[in-house]
Amino acid sequence: MADTELPDFYQQRRANLPADGKVSQKVAVEVPQDSVKQKNEDDIETTLKQFDLCSKYGPCVGMTRLQRWERAEKFGLDPPVEVRDIVIANEEKYAECLWKGRL
Repeated sequence: MADTELPDFYQQRRANLPADGKVSQKVAVEVPQDSVKQKNEDDIETTLKQFDLCSKYGPCVGMTRLQRWERAEKFGLDPPVEVRDIVIANEEKYAECLWKGRL
């Protein structure tokens, strides 16, 4: 089979069109604000958990997250600035590390 016969052998279609060739209309969907807030809280908790579990930034038992972040910064370990911002903005909720009360 020659190269010129390939387009005839394989059907070609545009990647952004469905198989029937019709373009569907997109419908706007309202997302409840609670689910957006929950997703943000989940992202925050995941970020903080990763910080707590990373031994690169030193020990986390016996100090708050902010103290650990400041210690890591002092030693040039380049801790994520996002963690500091989260802890400062929500100090009552996110001050203690994951291991507080578990060890």
